[in-house]
Amino acid sequence: MRNNGRSISAQGEIEAFDKTAFLVVLAYGALLLLACSKPAQSVDWYKSHGAARTTMVDQCLINGEDSHDCNNAKQAEFELSGIPAKNGRAVR
Repeated sequence: MRNNGRSISAQGEIEAFDKTAFLVVLAYGALLLLACSKPAQSVDWYKSHGAARTTMVDQCLINGEDSHDCNNAKQAEFELSGIPAKNGRAVR
């Protein structure tokens, strides 16, 4: 059986190749994003870098972000303020 000048088996092979190529490109893209992301700063780092801490906390509040950097910056803010906290969240 033929379809647009190709046999059905050849068309299936092309579709399988397209899916494989897509998955390879997707995997490389994910690796690129991971390689480009910077590691989170520590709570101690944020304690000693006030401007960066304030900026990060503000960005996290505006964006609603819950990353390690956000939690560490908020934790540093709480600790410096004397507020009991765990993982960037106040505790009672």
